[in-house]
Amino acid sequence: MERENRLEELQKESRLLDEQIELEKRTLDSIEEELFETKVARIAAREVLRATRYRVLIRLKDNS
Repeated sequence: MERENRLEELQKESRLLDEQIELEKRTLDSIEEELFETKVARIAAREVLRATRYRVLIRLKDNS
């Protein structure tokens, strides 16, 4: 009987750990997705800045 109770306790602990691992995986996936979106946004912002600089240089050249 004691052995069966211990087995049940271990199974419950195992399920709780599995749930915690799954939650941690989802959290990590969410963080990775956010990081990717941030990198994409930085690349896009860099390209906008580059295009703006280019337009400014063209205007300066045209005005001189």
